[in-house]
Amino acid sequence: MVGLVNCAVFLRYIRTVCRCFTFTGMKLLRYFLRFLIIVLAVIMCLGPFFAPLIGLKIAQGVSGYAICSTNTLITPQTAWDRRCAEFSVEVILDGRPYYDSIKENPSVASFYFGQPGHREKYYQYGMTQDNDTTIWHLRLSNVTIPPDLDPVYHPLVQDLSYRFANHSVAATCTTNTSSSAVTIPCMEGSFNDGGSALNLTINDMRTGIVTKLRALDKGVWAPVPADDAPSVLLREVQPDDSLGSIDVLRTAVTMKGNCTRLKLCLARERGIDLLAAVGLILKAQDNYAYICTTPNSN
Repeated sequence: MVGLVNCAVFLRYIRTVCRCFTFTGMKLLRYFLRFLIIVLAVIMCLGPFFAPLIGLKIAQGVSGYAICSTNTLITPQTAWDRRCAEFSVEVILDGRPYYDSIKENPSVASFYFGQPGHREKYYQYGMTQDNDTTIWHLRLSNVTIPPDLDPVYHPLVQDLSYRFANHSVAATCTTNTSSSAVTIPCMEGSFNDGGSALNLTINDMRTGIVTKLRALDKGVWAPVPADDAPSVLLREVQPDDSLGSIDVLRTAVTMKGNCTRLKLCLARERGIDLLAAVGLILKAQDNYAYICTTPNSN
């Protein structure tokens, strides 16, 4: 319909132009205008008939690109597989779902080492609540490290305790002596997991080195039950109280179809300071796992 209207308008306009420029000196200009208007008339008359087909092809091309981009870049599975590719260690946090409310069953942090796509689980820590409900423990379990592996991959901390009443944390480590392995206090520190951005101050008692970690921003932090998985990016605090430029820990994504499982990325193989942060994030993920698996009454 639009094409027919355009044709009628341009035919009328062509007749008008044909009556113009009757002087001899205007003959060449008159021919040029006739040619130009005829070209425009053809475009305007036929354009509306072919525009839907052209638009459909363009839309299909754009849609295909978006689908391709989604499949190769931002699908949940791709994010799960590749988000930690630039980091040395992957940690998978498993919170307890709604139907597993037994207090003695721990939430678990599993540590994976190796090249991206070929990483192996070497050990895990389980988190449980003390009889004093303000105290939580993160304890080493299920060590499966090959005996000939570089010692850098062996876990240092045996037990890490969080006291939420005063926001303090302490750890014991196993060290080898000439006759046997003994467990000694090796770390103490403090943390803030309240409404502000997550931050920790950790004193490695073996070396005397104090490390401060602070979140780049508040993110999605869940020290109490929340409607989203914890999301945090930690960096070391510099002597001038500014944040460094390297991410030492970051949350990745929850596993597709399993909201109780969250992946973390760590920048170094082992560290007392980072393990303290892992435990706090595991507790937050445990809260979220319970919420996201609670049956909806509606």
